[in-house]
This record gives sequence, structure tokens and C-alpha cells, in this order.
Amino acid sequence: MTNRAGELLVKRLELARELVPGAKRVAVVALGLGPTSLYENVSGPMREAAAKLGVEIVQEGAGARGGWIAAIEAALKAGASAILQFHVFALMPVAGSDIVKFADEKRVPVIWIDADAVEAGGLVSYGTNLADDVRRGADMVARVLKGAKPAALPVDQAARFELAVNLRAAKAQGLTIPQSILVRADRVIE
Repeated sequence: MTNRAGELLVKRLELARELVPGAKRVAVVALGLGPTSLYENVSGPMREAAAKLGVEIVQEGAGARGGWIAAIEAALKAGASAILQFHVFALMPVAGSDIVKFADEKRVPVIWIDADAVEAGGLVSYGTNLADDVRRGADMVARVLKGAKPAALPVDQAARFELAVNLRAAKAQGLTIPQSILVRADRVIE
């Protein structure tokens, strides 16, 4: 299965630039960084898009230096105007977590992976439907358990993406969500 992580990084970067048009630095917060990390393997298209947009990418790993909040703080200290979430934070749902509250308190636009974070007060999300991803994964496992050879199964690509926007969070952060984002949104929280 693939969730098209590299393509989604590009889309989240483009959303960040629409939200903060003057942004010169955008941070990617990921669990692990380095030459063998998933992020490094899919970040090429995002780096190309960043160069075209005139944006410098700041990378912050959440695994080594005290977790996600510390990584967000480090990104802000490095001058990031917006943050792109790469992994599901702490491999747990973001909804209701201190991470969303912290980002909102710091008034930093974060482009979250899933709409649950936006439902919990986050600003914007763009990604696959995580519940749908799990269902598709379970279907693949069921096929193998019923005798299908894993090598014979096609790669399952996510085809459904969601853009969610929280207008209350935008107001709290002093941001105006551009109309170009609102008309594309699948879900708008007012």
C-alpha cells in the first residue's frame, strides 16, 4: 500500500505557501530524519517545489530531541513560518492532543495529515482518510490470509484525499483563509 506521501508533501507545502504567502522557511516535522528515513526517500518532489516557490525547507526530527512539541519549538526558532506534518504524531491520533493546542497557542500554521486534528482545533489538514487507509490495509491482509500471494497483489494507492479547514483556529491565529483554499475544502469548520 502507498499513501502517496511524497505527493502529499508537495500539496501541503503549496497549502502552506497559500496560507502564508510571504513564508521563506517551512518546516517538515518527522519522526526520523536521515538518509534511510521514509521522509528522505519521498522528499525529492517537495524540495523541487520548494525551490520553485522560493521556500527553504527546515527539517526537524521528533524522535531524538524530546518529542513533537520540542521539534515544533525548534522549527519556530529556526524561523519557520509554517509547519508540515509528515508522520502521524507519535504514531497516535492527533485529535485532542497537546500538540494541536501547542501549535495553536504558538499561532503557527500547521498543515496536518488528517482531518481529526482539524476537528480537534487544528488549522488545516490535507491527506488521505486514515480510517479508510486502515480498512484498505485490512483488506490486503485478509486477501493474504485467504491464500493470495503478496507478490501477486497490486500496490494499493490512496485515491481519496481530504482538505479540512478550521475557521475558528484561523481566527484565533489571526489568519484569513484564502478563498482558493475554501472552495477546494471538503470540510469547513466554522
